[in-house]
Amino acid sequence: MSFDSKAKTEAALIRRYADRYGHADDTFAGGWGVPWGKLMRVLDNELAVERKQRQELAAGKRKAVRTDTWTAAEAAGLLNMTYEAFNAWARKTGVVVDKPGQARTHAAISLVDLIDAAEDEKNRPSGRPWRDAREPGHLLGATRTLPEGLATFREQLNGDLLLTIGVDERGERVVASVRPGQTLGAKDHLRMFFRGKSIAEVDPHNYFKLEVEKCGLAEAFGMPWAQPALKDALLQCHKDWLGAVSDYMAWEESLAIKDASEARAAFDAEEDPQAAPAMVLKAREAERLKDAKMALTARNEARAELLDVSLPAPAPSRKGTPF
Repeated sequence: MSFDSKAKTEAALIRRYADRYGHADDTFAGGWGVPWGKLMRVLDNELAVERKQRQELAAGKRKAVRTDTWTAAEAAGLLNMTYEAFNAWARKTGVVVDKPGQARTHAAISLVDLIDAAEDEKNRPSGRPWRDAREPGHLLGATRTLPEGLATFREQLNGDLLLTIGVDERGERVVASVRPGQTLGAKDHLRMFFRGKSIAEVDPHNYFKLEVEKCGLAEAFGMPWAQPALKDALLQCHKDWLGAVSDYMAWEESLAIKDASEARAAFDAEEDPQAAPAMVLKAREAERLKDAKMALTARNEARAELLDVSLPAPAPSRKGTPF
């Protein structure tokens, strides 16, 4: 496979992230992508592990450094370089050593060596810090189109939960158990919530009576739960998802604005603004501006929902004690 473009080396970087972390990143697996800022935090953890192992090796506390090395294509994607540009830079800095009979795309590159070279002011690729290779909000690996993202967001946000409410003798209510509602959006959304979470069976003897109710996510999280740890885990999943949707919509908005601007510039350069090519450009600009507006609206909705579920639940009202 040829890696003669940044898009192809970035694809190699995305495949690496999917292979190593995709199974644990529900929002990435759901097609919402991973922001460059988040990916850098993951890499910082990898760097810390490898540096610690090297220190232990130097101190005689371990016999070898066991780390997950990088291919040249993945490393080029990390630094936002084409394969050819990375190849020339790597030879110059000694990051990759040529081995007879070995394809350089399969070279084993240490992340510590790669980053140390990239952070050396004399050797910086393109003369800029590697962390600035992309904007923090640059999204990698998103597989949803904007219409798909908008539809899924609304379906999942409006999905209902079926709650089993336990009521004691005093009439106080607590969420005893929870499961997804019957809507498709709720099932898709809650599938990632419940993965690996322990949900105890409801013992009817613990309650005066049990009731089943259907309610939305925000409403459910505002109620007291019999399993506070489960509520906290599910709530954090919901917050992570809302954050991923917000990042996705911000990225789609920026792409739409960029496309609209390019269409406008091309339209302005046309000699005949009434000719068919010019009218196509004008329609393209209007379409992408509409996309940008829809993405902005959805981003604001996700942020508002995130704020709602992040606020502390209101304290229960108490009746005054009569004199």
